[in-house]
Amino acid sequence: MPILASGGITLANLHEWLENGVDVCGFGGLLTKGTKEEITENAKAIREIISKYRNK
Repeated sequence: MPILASGGITLANLHEWLENGVDVCGFGGLLTKGTKEEITENAKAIREIISKYRNK
C-alpha cells in the first residue's frame, strides 16, 4: 500500500521521509505561502531533492 506523508515535511527533512519509504509527500506551506519567487525556489529545491534520491 502506498504511504503518503503530509504535515511537517520541510526542505531540510524531505530526504529522511524518502529514505524511510514514503511514496508520496504533501507540501502545503512550501508551495502555497510566500512570494511567487519563493514558491518557485521551493518547488525547484523539492524537485532537486527528489531527483537526487531517485538517482541513488
